[in-house]
Amino acid sequence: MGPLDAITTCFLKYADFSGRASRPEFWWFVAFQVIAFLVAGTLDVVLFPDIARAEPPTVYPLSEVVGLALLLPTFAVAARRLHDTGTRSETALILLGLCTLLGYTFTVMDAFDLYAYTESVPLMVLSLGAAAVMIALLVYALKASQPEVNAWGPQPGFVS
Repeated sequence: MGPLDAITTCFLKYADFSGRASRPEFWWFVAFQVIAFLVAGTLDVVLFPDIARAEPPTVYPLSEVVGLALLLPTFAVAARRLHDTGTRSETALILLGLCTLLGYTFTVMDAFDLYAYTESVPLMVLSLGAAAVMIALLVYALKASQPEVNAWGPQPGFVS
């Protein structure tokens, strides 16, 4: 599966949490997201220079729109990718939920400048928890596809 096929498939299955997604489908969509955020972030700084210079930095409008637009398809393709490895839906939802919760926790702390009021130990525990969740998701995303039919259907029609 090529990059355009993967991106198109992910948007066509925007909120489809059933079935399976191959490694190429998942990783091409991740690459698309990185590029989309780099472009949006660059445009935010160019089009809204006052926001970029604010202390602390505030919301970057284009990046926020891109993030919201990609949130649901990201969860969907990640859940399908974990299904492809034979991971239970509950595990996928827990990992994705924790990842989102920790991400928003850091965002809120940054937005309200709460880092200055947080002791280093709770912040370190929160950071280690976020790292552990991200490593777990990475390990699952890198696993090979189950070659046989599993609870979420047959292996995608191409080599994974």
